[in-house]
Amino acid sequence: MPATTEYLSAADTAKLVRGALKARFPHQRFSVRASRSGSGVDIRWTDGPTVEQVRRVTDLYEGDSFDGMTDSLHSFTSLLADENGSVREVHFSGFCLEHRDISNDYYQQTLQTLEGIVGDSLPRHRSQWHSVTVPIRVDRDGRLLHMVESDRQPLGDILHQYTYANKKG
Repeated sequence: MPATTEYLSAADTAKLVRGALKARFPHQRFSVRASRSGSGVDIRWTDGPTVEQVRRVTDLYEGDSFDGMTDSLHSFTSLLADENGSVREVHFSGFCLEHRDISNDYYQQTLQTLEGIVGDSLPRHRSQWHSVTVPIRVDRDGRLLHMVESDRQPLGDILHQYTYANKKG
């Protein structure tokens, strides 16, 4: 077991996160940067893997966790092995904050899918999505469920839930 803990900067943590994401999602482009405050890492991407899928990678590179029940911050260390098998104890910089954007193309593809379920055309402009309701729900696994006509949800909510729960590409 290493004798001392190495405290990694946000920039150093970002380099490790970038490498891990590239290894796990080789065809997805990510922006991985040290946060402006220097206390963590901001990760951005469009479409591709879900936030949950990315968190399975980035959670390994967090040095802090927040407990909302006790309003307290907990710091912890991790063991990090290099390519030669050497192990060191490190404290990663703060939190990893994941930000997934959805492209207009993906929204349009999703609208076509919803139109197939509903059997009717749906508005294409975002400003109209919350004024239209559809008899569809998104289950916890990200599947679209056709519901009875009386169980309608705002189209904007369905688009948001479905696109964020499902991987594109």
